[in-house]
Amino acid sequence: MNSLRPKKKKSFKNVKKTFQNISKEDLKTKADKLKGASQKHVSKFVVKRWDSISNARLEIITWLVIVFGIIFLSGIQLSVIQNNFMQETSIDSGTYVEGTVGTIKTLNPLYASNESELALSRIMFSSLFKMDSTGHLNTDLVKKYSISEDGKTYTLELKKNIKWHDGETLKANDVVFTFNLMQNQEARTVLGSNWKNINKIKVQSLGDEIVKFELPLKFTNFINSLTFPIVPEHILADVKKSQLRENNFSSQPIGTGAFKFNKKQQIGEGISSKTGDDQGYSVTMVSNNDYYEGKPKLDSFRIQAYPTKEELLKAINNNDVNAAGGLNPQNIKELTNKSLDVVEKPLSYGVYSIFNTVASQDLKEIKFRRALQFATNTDELRKSLGMKTALYSPFIAGQIPEDSIEKPEYNVEKAKKLLEELEYKEKDGSLYKGDRKVSIEMVATTDDQMDLVADILAKEWKSLGIDVKVNKYSLSDPSQNFVGSVLQTRAYDVIVYKYAITDPDVFAYWHSSQGTGVGMNLAGYTSAVANDFLTSSRTAKTSDVKLRRYIGFAKQWQQDVPAIGLYQDQLEYVKTKNSSAFSGDTKLNEITDRFNDVYKWRIEKGLVRKTP
Repeated sequence: MNSLRPKKKKSFKNVKKTFQNISKEDLKTKADKLKGASQKHVSKFVVKRWDSISNARLEIITWLVIVFGIIFLSGIQLSVIQNNFMQETSIDSGTYVEGTVGTIKTLNPLYASNESELALSRIMFSSLFKMDSTGHLNTDLVKKYSISEDGKTYTLELKKNIKWHDGETLKANDVVFTFNLMQNQEARTVLGSNWKNINKIKVQSLGDEIVKFELPLKFTNFINSLTFPIVPEHILADVKKSQLRENNFSSQPIGTGAFKFNKKQQIGEGISSKTGDDQGYSVTMVSNNDYYEGKPKLDSFRIQAYPTKEELLKAINNNDVNAAGGLNPQNIKELTNKSLDVVEKPLSYGVYSIFNTVASQDLKEIKFRRALQFATNTDELRKSLGMKTALYSPFIAGQIPEDSIEKPEYNVEKAKKLLEELEYKEKDGSLYKGDRKVSIEMVATTDDQMDLVADILAKEWKSLGIDVKVNKYSLSDPSQNFVGSVLQTRAYDVIVYKYAITDPDVFAYWHSSQGTGVGMNLAGYTSAVANDFLTSSRTAKTSDVKLRRYIGFAKQWQQDVPAIGLYQDQLEYVKTKNSSAFSGDTKLNEITDRFNDVYKWRIEKGLVRKTP
């Protein structure tokens, strides 16, 4: 290794000697040559190759622009084709699931008493007449009809070859059988109370397709009464009338409607702590391919019935149902599911605060009732509940001219003055008549906001010093027996109640003959003048005469104050955006009128070719 070191030093010296012999001019010349060679090298291997890369990138980008342009233009072309030749619409098939409130106890339409049972009745059964989408009465099972000159005889011809769900043909005897069932006291049908004097009407069949009704007196609105569901004689004829409700027909119904019964099953688990009933039931119905209006668009329809609105709202928010009816504006505010459409429709129901003019010592006095009216701010009440249409008479909007009646005044001072005239005195914040402290027992149901209305009224009337106690009942709880223990016994001073006013013939609600028992004159209102207007309107020969008598009755009603009109009810209906239920232009009288064209409903959407 030592022998190598001298050589290394010698080599370094030689290199050093070489550099010493080079002049500055030669060094500069050599540097310039090196610089030129480096520039050529960079130009050849870096710059020119970079230009090639740039050119390649430009070509790639150009091709990408062309490809995306083709895709974009194809998309536009497809969109134009779809707009010109295709359209998105609801298509046939599918299952529509609607949520309702009310436990299903029976499927016999003659005993239907809550929203769920009435909905099923309307879907599975048919009637002689029904309301159409314009809100007017139209034929259903009836093909045509005629009325005698004296207005006492109605002859109806049924449509041909209408089939029951078991394949049997509907006959005129089925209509006669149903009508007689409703008048039979042993059958105890819910609809029987609507025909208190039904035995005075004679009904008979003339062959298989003709039904004739003979009335003891002219009744111009009789046709409006023929909207009850028809049941099959060939199935129920041999059933004892007293056992009709418990018969198997109540769980395995046979109708003529657009959908026929398939199955009933329980939904949810356990017991509802609020009602004591089962959590709920669902009833599935399948398409009736023999339906006389045409085969339904849906494959099946299911009603899911919940005991309470709270449970229904939960089902809506969880997407357990496609739609739900029977809601109110307050319920809509509680919805968290924002993928739903909300349909709002006025209904032919009037909500009233009805005074018991017979049993209550104070409410017998017209001035006392008028004082309560002065103390009731109906405008604020409607606003707080989200209701749109005012109600100042026994008729709903459009049945009589608006300018024919007066809007009641809200004036608490006038209310107090009337009470003073009746020798009522306020002491320590309470109202007294002599030594008796004035109190009122008000009744309301927990359904359809009636209980909220009662709470508002109680607060307003307490401003007069009146002690108001509100008793609340649930229609979903059969143990409370609201109809038997409250309505029929008139066990209240004031009741917040909703009347169906599909027709301006309100005889059943305000004529004195309907003031007891199963009658629906809940005020016990008695007025010879009012009675005359109500009775004569039924026999009026022209519509003008009838209208004048309705107006005359409304004026007398306002003067006597048997009740305070609060608001006209409205339907809040929610549904998924991909479903097609009743038309937005449809006018509804009752909540279940939405099912009148249920055979046209759809649930699924898709693209279909436009027809020229």
